Amino acid sequence: MFQQLLNLKTKPLDTAIDDWVAMTKKLKELAKDARDMSAYAEGTAWKGQNAGVTKPFVTRTAGEFEDAVTQASSITNLLRSAREVGQRHGQARRRVPQLPLLDRRLRSTPAPGLERRGAGVHRRHARLRGR
Repeated sequence: MFQQLLNLKTKPLDTAIDDWVAMTKKLKELAKDARDMSAYAEGTAWKGQNAGVTKPFVTRTAGEFEDAVTQASSITNLLRSAREVGQRHGQARRRVPQLPLLDRRLRSTPAPGLERRGAGVHRRHARLRGR
């Protein structure tokens, strides 16, 4: 996950944002048309078999277009926020000085009474004097 954030490419996100901006614009136009149609349907004196079904349908559909505009705007804002977070992360990453990688062979000195042998630390054996 961290590596993905370090190498974040914003081009696909920019494309998605542009697509959602265009979608939101189209949905706003459709929502306006639906509102106009709903106002027209409410203002007319429809009678007959269709009147009881068509008026509520047109009104409900206009409301659904409004909901679609709200959802598309929310998605657009979410994508923009994600891009801004990624850009801030990238800027912060560029400000942090790159530290040289530590050599894995560098280790601290063993505690008194211990010695380093091979890949581990072992208890130092007391040598017998006189032998």
